[in-house]
Amino acid sequence: MASVKTLHHPDGRVRGYRLRWRDSAGQPRSKTLLGAGAKEAQAEAVRVEDAKRAGTELDRRAGRLSVAAWAAEWTAVQSHRPATAARVASSLAPLLELVGAKPILSVRQSHIMAWKKARLDRGISPLTLRSEWTWVAALLAAAVAERFIPANPCDGVSLPTVKRRPVTMPDPDQADAIIAQLPASWAFMGRLATHTGLRPSELMGLHLEQVDFLRRTITVDRQLSGGRIVAQTKTEHSRREVPVLEETVLALSAHLAAFPAAPSGLVFHRADGSPLVHRDMNTAWARAARRAGAPGVRLHDMRHFYASAMLRASRGDYELVAKLLGHARSSITHNVYGHVFSDADSRAREALAQIFGRVTVRATNPPETAKYGL
Repeated sequence: MASVKTLHHPDGRVRGYRLRWRDSAGQPRSKTLLGAGAKEAQAEAVRVEDAKRAGTELDRRAGRLSVAAWAAEWTAVQSHRPATAARVASSLAPLLELVGAKPILSVRQSHIMAWKKARLDRGISPLTLRSEWTWVAALLAAAVAERFIPANPCDGVSLPTVKRRPVTMPDPDQADAIIAQLPASWAFMGRLATHTGLRPSELMGLHLEQVDFLRRTITVDRQLSGGRIVAQTKTEHSRREVPVLEETVLALSAHLAAFPAAPSGLVFHRADGSPLVHRDMNTAWARAARRAGAPGVRLHDMRHFYASAMLRASRGDYELVAKLLGHARSSITHNVYGHVFSDADSRAREALAQIFGRVTVRATNPPETAKYGL
């Protein structure tokens, strides 16, 4: 059983208690409870022994390990890609600014609520907050697993509702009108997006070596990220081979004849051959969309155009379209585009016509059966 020693002020008043015990490994442990009462100290001694028996006692570093130090330990062992690692660091930075110097054992739910309020007061969107929350909660969940804290302080903290941007499905006329307003050297990028469903980052990172002109395929195995081409796609499932039409290959050849690839092999690039910048491309596209009378339509929406067209042409083959888009599961494709292929009523009528369309209704049938075509 943990021993409890009373601590006194010089004048004899009780100032707290000190607990001493040995952990399950036989190592001496101690804990000081300043300002606590005798009952609280005894209850803590019982809790310590119960935790030791249950195997849930905290790591001996828990009381002195800071949140910032734990974040550094945790991030150092994660197998994140560079872009993901940067996103994680950015997500954790506001929390570390708030409680980074505190011992991780002292972090409470109130600290997480204060972090949430501070982020919302800064004007970030609920979607961005949820993205940051994912990594904050993961950091503290790992601390629970390592027995630095008894429970995750994120548990029980509510998050604001996210109002997701509705998927925009431009029609062929809108797509053509926007592409016609783009700078000539970038116009084919919009056309290629409608023919392949590639993400903007995949289009801007496209190299000649990814295009097989004979087999008429494009191998998606890289993207533009942080102003440079990286040999990783958004996810492992994003690595794929996309078939294209012969007309697309011929149009790409014509584009390259007018605007040769950069020395590095980049198909789309700036005048000096360097990679495009997402911000510049987004600005040019938004300007072209306004001039075309389709404000709000983005380059990414050309991917939606491709997905919706493929779904209709394949009569709702979500497995096929998920593979072409680089989705990990067909359920993702269905969640995003399920409403596109929502012609269930018309298909039901087609089925009914096949079943009942050739049944002749006899004039001698009673009215109550004639109306059902029986």
